[in-house]
Amino acid sequence: MVSGDTNNRADIFVRDRYSCSTVRVSLNSTSGQALGFDSDYPSISADGNLVAFQSASKLVTGDTNDDIDIFVRNIATGQTTRVSVGRYSTTPGGPIQTIQSNGYSVNPVISGDGRYVAFVSVANNLVQNDNNNFPDIFVHDLQANTTFRVSINSQGGEALGGGSYEPAISSDGNYIAFSSTAYNLVPNDTNGASDVFVHSRVPSQTIRVSLTWQGGQTQAPFPDSPDSASPSISADGNFVSFISSATNLVPFDPNNTSDVFIRNLQTNPDETTIVSTRSDSQPSFGGTPYSSSVSQDGRLVVFLSDASDLIMPIYDTNNGTDVFAKSRQSGQTTRLSVFPNGTTQIPGGVGGSVMSQDGRYVTFVTTYSIVTDNYLNNADIYVVPAPDGWADTIALFGPATGGISLIDTLQDKPPLSAYTVMDTNFTTSSLNTYWVMGDWNGDGQKTPGYSANGVFFYTNDLIVDNNTIWSGIWIGLSGPAVAGHFMGALPNDCIGAVDIKDFPPYGYGMALYFTCNFVDGTAPPLTFQWLGVPLPTDPPAPVNFYQFAAGDWNGDGVETMAVRREQFIAFTNTPPTTYLSEMNLAQYFGTPCNGDTDSGVFVAGDWDNNGLDSFGLYCEFDPSDPNGLARFYRRNDLDWNSGVYILQMVGRYVGSFGNVPVRAASWRLR
Repeated sequence: MVSGDTNNRADIFVRDRYSCSTVRVSLNSTSGQALGFDSDYPSISADGNLVAFQSASKLVTGDTNDDIDIFVRNIATGQTTRVSVGRYSTTPGGPIQTIQSNGYSVNPVISGDGRYVAFVSVANNLVQNDNNNFPDIFVHDLQANTTFRVSINSQGGEALGGGSYEPAISSDGNYIAFSSTAYNLVPNDTNGASDVFVHSRVPSQTIRVSLTWQGGQTQAPFPDSPDSASPSISADGNFVSFISSATNLVPFDPNNTSDVFIRNLQTNPDETTIVSTRSDSQPSFGGTPYSSSVSQDGRLVVFLSDASDLIMPIYDTNNGTDVFAKSRQSGQTTRLSVFPNGTTQIPGGVGGSVMSQDGRYVTFVTTYSIVTDNYLNNADIYVVPAPDGWADTIALFGPATGGISLIDTLQDKPPLSAYTVMDTNFTTSSLNTYWVMGDWNGDGQKTPGYSANGVFFYTNDLIVDNNTIWSGIWIGLSGPAVAGHFMGALPNDCIGAVDIKDFPPYGYGMALYFTCNFVDGTAPPLTFQWLGVPLPTDPPAPVNFYQFAAGDWNGDGVETMAVRREQFIAFTNTPPTTYLSEMNLAQYFGTPCNGDTDSGVFVAGDWDNNGLDSFGLYCEFDPSDPNGLARFYRRNDLDWNSGVYILQMVGRYVGSFGNVPVRAASWRLR
């Protein structure tokens, strides 16, 4: 891979995908090769300049312990430093010395900022008073040139009864996750199993994260042990994913095999959810996961699994391990280890998967040639883009109360942290006030807007309060407002209103009037599209039975109109810039709300992040729910009548008042 590589040993290399260059980093500070032993287990900083790895080769002066050590290579300076060393005084009041380890050190991970390196070591002289005779987790501070032990309890006591392994470190190095069979790292650890812990350096505290959704410790049917291991921690330290064979971490886990779980440490109380499920949230019964990586914001978890039933429709037939990505926001499970065409399976499967610290890319290893210029059939590393993990969710508006609730997840019964609740200080009893979300300035972020008495008011701020400045343009119509990307050549969305007139005996005729111009004055010209007489009834249904939404139904980047009346939806792929709309497509959505009691609020969005919009229905009133939760039904297809609903129960942080209903719209946190 590089010239001069004659040591006949495994080395560590760094590939720069932008410059298409490869450098070897398992070298000493004078660029000498690592001799006699392999170098492996690399970990790279966020900027790509510092690489930690393990090797038994003598890469620094004074390395005489004949054991595996941890090194860090600075690519820019060419310096190699050994970090598996102690730094303390061996005599009272004496000078600080560098102490060579008296046992092997393995499994290094470097923090995103490149300052801290965590690793496992059996040495008992890296810190003073190491008397437990078990492997421990240590962290070396490259800036302060100090080493400290983190597999300790919150009182500083060392781990007893078992070793600690598999460190993972946050971007700033303050949080270190690891697995351990010790029994005294936290109080009441009596399950006799391996658990996953997180130690924070400041303040010095250790918590157990392999806990149930109710905070209890893990259990498994006899004679199995409820072991939890293989942790990965998000960049901010708020999320930890791990593998566990426990069967009580979540309320429903019937498969009696290991699963991937994630613990959210920023909620109160902390919550545990299962990750290795299908897109419909059903558990996998077809295999076992092996490792996981969590993105920097905790929304995406990538894991290896030999399960054959994680993707839908079920066609995972390569009889091998694959790489899967789970979006915790959309619930979508995607197989990433496929040929470049996106669908062809890799025979025999893959291994060695990890996600980049920013969550944008995923690597895996396979011996099968999946590109045309690979003829050697050796094990190679491939890089694929990770799913962005962002699907549309819903925003709720209470015109009568002035409240807005942005929900940033499609998770059922979202935690409180998923809601952003705001008070606009604008209240109205008018039934003709319509709230929408749209990207008014083309920056990629949808923000609120509302129409009232022929004027459309909007802001480019996602978070609004009493001091938010609203801009306004004149539309002149008081009909239902509809926002959408009606003109594909423009970066911003458009705003329109539907004019409805009775055309006996045909029914209600409908027309869309819209503008995409938010910069040239307060009364821009309007574009017109005739929607026809969709979904007629005899006798005509009341006008308020009709609801409107816009979406991209065919993936061409232009959003077009849809009309709902009760259980039926008519929609079109004809761009709104075309005078006549066909309205030649339809879906039977049904009435999953409460019929006449609550007909629901019609919305459209890309709920599974596949590039196509589909329909949803927000149901404000549910008398059967003792917690007062509302319901959001959505479908991920545009079929006539698949009947496949996905239900999300959500909090009612904005509400209706009198006869003024809640409004709903789709949005996406960018």
